Amino acid sequence: MDLQEIAAFYRAYIDCLNRHDWDELHLYVSSDVRHNGRSLGLRGYQGMLMEDTDRSPISISRSSISFVSRR
Repeated sequence: MDLQEIAAFYRAYIDCLNRHDWDELHLYVSSDVRHNGRSLGLRGYQGMLMEDTDRSPISISRSSISFVSRR
């Protein structure tokens, strides 16, 4: 993947989170996802995100995300 493809993929992931489209999460997150060194798996990660958004519903602005190549 080049930088533009990575940026597009990440923005699609952010859109997925903002829509709370948990059924689409597997397109962006590995089934053996880890968070802060802890193995959660996809369902555990999804549960964590759902709890987080229930407690503090926020959305991430795509325009605030920038990618810089360090070549």
